Amino acid sequence: MDRQTEAKLRYERLRKALADDQKVRRKTSRARVIGLAVVGAWAIAPVAAWRVDVDSARQPEFFRTPTPYEAHLLSLPRGIADGAEFARDWKAAGLQAIDEPLAPGLAYREVGLFPEDASQALGLRVRVPRGQRLHLDVQPGREQAAPLFVDLFRAAPENVLAEGSDGTRRPAFVKGEELSEGKWSFDPDETGEYVVRLQPRVGEGGRYRISVRVGAPWRFPVAGAGEIDIGSVFGDSRDGGRREHHGVDIFMPRGTPVLAAADGRVTSVDTTEIGGRVVWQREAGGRHAIYYAHLDQALVEDGQQLEAGDTVGLVGNTGNARTTPPHLHFGAYRRGAVDPWNLILPIPPDAPDVAVDLGGLGTDGRVSEEGVRLRRGPSTRGSILGELGTDTSFRVLGGAGEWYRVALNGGESGFLHSRYAVLATPGGTRPSNQQ
Repeated sequence: MDRQTEAKLRYERLRKALADDQKVRRKTSRARVIGLAVVGAWAIAPVAAWRVDVDSARQPEFFRTPTPYEAHLLSLPRGIADGAEFARDWKAAGLQAIDEPLAPGLAYREVGLFPEDASQALGLRVRVPRGQRLHLDVQPGREQAAPLFVDLFRAAPENVLAEGSDGTRRPAFVKGEELSEGKWSFDPDETGEYVVRLQPRVGEGGRYRISVRVGAPWRFPVAGAGEIDIGSVFGDSRDGGRREHHGVDIFMPRGTPVLAAADGRVTSVDTTEIGGRVVWQREAGGRHAIYYAHLDQALVEDGQQLEAGDTVGLVGNTGNARTTPPHLHFGAYRRGAVDPWNLILPIPPDAPDVAVDLGGLGTDGRVSEEGVRLRRGPSTRGSILGELGTDTSFRVLGGAGEWYRVALNGGESGFLHSRYAVLATPGGTRPSNQQ
């Protein structure tokens, strides 16, 4: 074989080897793309599907564990069978509670009843600003009441609403659990309208005391002080506009106790040129770092566990506050400085005490006058749901202040002032305000 022929053969073998290598590379590249797509779908699908509508609870997302409410719904009879109709009524009551929630305001206290012989759910719509906390307290009545499912939904803005299978648009699910008694809370990442739904298991119920409040998650950090004592707020100009104030200054006499705003651990006790004597605390749960500065004296140690209200130190004017009256510089940090105003103010308001006759809970009644207004909240400021005629019948499900929470025969619910309610009793009827 001459040298020219041998060179051609080597060239052909090399070209074939390169072509084969390119085929392998293309196959490997396609495999990688397919693999990344599969992994991406596996990772993204749960995120995209987390806003499950309650109406699809019988088919929960593959990647999410059903909530206690959903698990109970999945366990109920289906089709035409004993108990199936009761199960459908129970599900319908839960959906109505989030589709047509009541609006009690920022503070609500009720003594209520969930009848065992009827499917009832309570939905309450509240606005929770970012930095504020939704506080819920549930206590059973005198008898041992059944646990309640507590589910939270985001009701606004429009772009987070989930599409129901029946064409309606429902609030998006946020979280849910089952609560026998005690406190429950929620801290939103952004301001929004939320719906809290309370509902017992099928065929269970009883009396409850329910308290719902929206307000600061922390306590005010200076003993005896309040909003009026804040002399400088977040964002105020400092050093001729070269920097901003990253906290609030609370002015009180030297030596006034500085209180832990939240539960958590002390991470640092130090003396710095700017802050003077300072204490850093990590909030329990790790959401915020809390900063107390210009202290006259620190009364805690590194690593010490604090409960909200424990004394951290004493108000002073150390550091760069030497030329100002004594005050606490209070700051909060979460991926940078955040305005602590909503974390300590306003103090969660107290709702009025229940003043109606609670002997009427669970009884039937009728409206005493023509044109009585049914409202979404227990106040004359509550929006009007409709006007009721004389002898309109209802069932009493709760008492809030001087108002009854009632369910009409048609299924609509709302608040009716007790002076317009005549309740049925074993011996006849009587006005509800007759104690």
